[in-house]
Amino acid sequence: MAIKRDLQAQRLRPNVTVPPRRNLIKYLGVMLRETGSLRQTLSSMLHDGTWTSSGGSFKLADVLAFDFLHEAEERLKSGQTFRYLEIGGGWAGFRTEPSAKSVNVAGLAKHLEQHLGRRAFLHITNLTPWHTELPEGVTEHPFVTAAGLSALETQGVRRGTFDIIYSQAAAYFEPDLGSFLAAASSLLREGGVLIFNFRPEDSGTISGCARASGLILRKSINAGGMNGVVIAFEKPLQVHRAIEAESAAAVIDLSRDWREEYRQQAS
Repeated sequence: MAIKRDLQAQRLRPNVTVPPRRNLIKYLGVMLRETGSLRQTLSSMLHDGTWTSSGGSFKLADVLAFDFLHEAEERLKSGQTFRYLEIGGGWAGFRTEPSAKSVNVAGLAKHLEQHLGRRAFLHITNLTPWHTELPEGVTEHPFVTAAGLSALETQGVRRGTFDIIYSQAAAYFEPDLGSFLAAASSLLREGGVLIFNFRPEDSGTISGCARASGLILRKSINAGGMNGVVIAFEKPLQVHRAIEAESAAAVIDLSRDWREEYRQQAS
C-alpha cells in the first residue's frame, strides 16, 4: 500500500490537496485538473486508499522552531561539513524551480549552493525512484524505508555521517520503530539531531527504543491530528576522556546544555 501511494503521489504536482472521494464533485475536478485526462480521472476512483501529493516540507521542523538553514550555516562556519538526510522526501521541492526561501530540501540546496558537493551533502530516501536528475551534492536513495535506513551503508554512506535526519511523515507509518531508531542513531554523528512524528499511542515504544539506541530527548510537541507527536532526539557527544577518567560512574545532568562544552573540549 505504501508503494502504491508513492506511485500515486508521483502523478500529481507537489503539495496538491486532494479532496476525499466522498466529496465526489471536488475530487473529480481536482483529479481532472491534475491528470489532464478524463480516463485517468475516472480510473483513479478504482485505486485503494486516498490519493496524496508529496512535495517535501520542513513543516514539522517549524513546529519545533528548528531552523535547518541556521543549523547548516553554524556547522559550515565552524569549518565542519554539513550532511542532511530526509526520509520519504517525495519530490523534495525539486520538481519546480527552487529558491533559497523554499522550506524544503530544494530550498536548502539552493541556499547552500556554493558548498554543495564539497562541504554540504543532502540525501533523500523514497520507496520508489522519483528523480532522474538532481544537483551535485544531492543524492536520492530509492527503495529505502524508515526502518531500513541501514541499507544506506551498502550504498557508501558511513555510520556517524549525518548532522540532521528528518521525516515529515514516513516514520509515522513505520511498524518497526525499534529498527528505525536504531538505524537512525547509527547514521547520526555525535551532536546530530533526529526529527520525526509519530502516533501518540506509540509514545511508550518510542521512549524505550530511543533510550536503547542512545538518543536523548531534545524537544517534543503534540501537534494533534495526523501530525501526531513531533519530536526531536539528539545523539549526545561523548564525554571527554578526562572527565570519564575522574569518575567512570559519573552521571551527566542532561537537563543542562553540555553540547557547547563538549565541542570546545573536543576542539
